[in-house]
Amino acid sequence: MIEMDGCKNVKILKCKFLNMKDNKFRNKEAINLDTNDKKTNAFSQDWSKRDKTPNDNVLVKGCTFKNLVRAVGTHRYSKGKFHKKVKFINNKVEKVKTPLGIINWKNSTVKGNTFKNCKANSRFDYTFIFAGARNLTFTKNTMKKCKIA
Repeated sequence: MIEMDGCKNVKILKCKFLNMKDNKFRNKEAINLDTNDKKTNAFSQDWSKRDKTPNDNVLVKGCTFKNLVRAVGTHRYSKGKFHKKVKFINNKVEKVKTPLGIINWKNSTVKGNTFKNCKANSRFDYTFIFAGARNLTFTKNTMKKCKIA
């Protein structure tokens, strides 16, 4: 799994992310996009600058996500900071409880993906999270047996 904080020009291509159980620590995302922020304690390594730098230009393409809590998402964010140009394209997502947590993403794209058997758990009663998203394109995605509250 990938923790990505303050990264630029990243490509994640044709990878498989499989079989992560939900747990009390709420380690949710296969690919987590957060900001280095002392206040939120996101990416808490001592050597980090904790300067709230968001991710910029991240491509996730042709990957498989199966039996997970979340494929890609943000669960810690810094006020006024946006992950930019995140592209989630042509991926296969199956049995992922809440596939995408799009929080503070800007100029981003979710396109050509297949979401199958994505059913939220008791804590998350929705399929997708969109909060603080700006200029998001969500097109040509297929959803089969997904719970959307």
